[in-house]
Amino acid sequence: MMSQMLRRSNAMYLIKIRKNIVFLMHYIFLLSLFLLTQNQAYAAAIACNAVTEVSQTFSFDRTTNTWPSGTLTKSFGVGTAPNNVNLTFTINQLVTPITGDPQLEPLLGNIVDPLEISSSGGQTTGTTLSTLTLTPSRAINKLSYTIVDIDGPNGSGGSNFRDRVIVNSNAGFPTAIPVNSSVSATAGTGTITANSGSNCSSNNTSCNAFPEFNLTNITSATASFIAAHPSGTSTQQAIAFSRYAWCLPRMPTVKVQKITTGHTGAGGTFTFADTNLTGTIASISTTAPNTATPASPTALPATTIDTAVTITETPASGFALSSATCTDANSASTLNPASFGTLAGNVLTIPATNMRAGADITCTFTNRKTAQLTLRKTWINAKVNDAVTVTTAGGTVNPSFASVANTANETDTGTATTVFAGETLTFTEPFSVGSAANYNASLSCTGATDTNLANGLTINAADSNITCTYTNTRITQNLTVVKQWTNATTGHTATVT
Repeated sequence: MMSQMLRRSNAMYLIKIRKNIVFLMHYIFLLSLFLLTQNQAYAAAIACNAVTEVSQTFSFDRTTNTWPSGTLTKSFGVGTAPNNVNLTFTINQLVTPITGDPQLEPLLGNIVDPLEISSSGGQTTGTTLSTLTLTPSRAINKLSYTIVDIDGPNGSGGSNFRDRVIVNSNAGFPTAIPVNSSVSATAGTGTITANSGSNCSSNNTSCNAFPEFNLTNITSATASFIAAHPSGTSTQQAIAFSRYAWCLPRMPTVKVQKITTGHTGAGGTFTFADTNLTGTIASISTTAPNTATPASPTALPATTIDTAVTITETPASGFALSSATCTDANSASTLNPASFGTLAGNVLTIPATNMRAGADITCTFTNRKTAQLTLRKTWINAKVNDAVTVTTAGGTVNPSFASVANTANETDTGTATTVFAGETLTFTEPFSVGSAANYNASLSCTGATDTNLANGLTINAADSNITCTYTNTRITQNLTVVKQWTNATTGHTATVT
């Protein structure tokens, strides 16, 4: 009985220990979570649009992104072309810094190798000590970064300083400034100030702040370091910067496809020239009619975003450009319209407004098989100065030709005009001087596959040079004159004229 009671007592004791361990683990987890959210080390990146933006970050270090002691400006490349950007950091040191600054600090704000700017002291309150300006080589969106060691003992321990930072950008003040427990901030003015009496060691994150610019088209961002102690002259003070994050507008791309119509078999080879594209559009050879070629065209990134692109086509022999238009596969995100592009002659222009971040543009050029049609007019025994206009109808292009019979017998020739395969042209020749009733008219064409002109001339894919001749032959009549004499005198004569 006693042994059973002991076993029961031990079991209950073990259960209590397990419960206490579980409670302790939960407490440690919640405390850790609280400390992480209240005293984070780095700024949280603002979420980027996966289609139109590229998420990028940058931090200083002692191997790749170095900052030699005393350097006042330096540039760094981030990303891979075409979605790359150069960051230029420029320090305007307005007072004497701590020896060696600006430089990378081994540890500050519990961050390794942040870039420190400082003052060696001796300044009155309100003095701007130094500024750090970030200038990207192209506009960026949604910038955030980390400022560490913003503290202010205000005389405690012989230190008389209080840090203040004012942050701004060309696009405006920050939209938010999360801070840790020893710092206060006002986003609307970009002002970040150490709480009075705060003093952070190198591994303490409570003096860190995280400006967030949830804005677009940011081309510069500046942080001004200011002395904010209550009175007297300052002792040395420093802050540091690290962990920049932003969204880079994704460079739009352009692809080209070719469609040829009105032919059989292979079409031809078409070449292109372009502006504001990285690389050259490859020549395209079509192998069948009405087929977009190539099936998977190469995407060429734009050289500059939000800038117009032009594409100039040189058609294959026997083809003429009939249309060109562009679509954007990412229009749901970019908000580009269903189709766009302006064609003038053989030059297609994609307007700057359509070369938006993240656009995946395909431009389709459509060419039609062509032939050359020459109109001729032949007069036979014409009445001089009679005149006609040979006209056509039914085609995209309808050539016409005016002819005047300057002599009784002549042939007049018009200028060759481009017509399109698959179209049927009908012919007429209204008189402007004279009357059709005085002539027999006939129409004949050479160089054409179609020989039945009763229902018009159909341009065939095999046709290249066609000549159509309207012949007008003046109608002639036989006139017989009879002279009748009544009670005439023999031997008299008469002439009828």
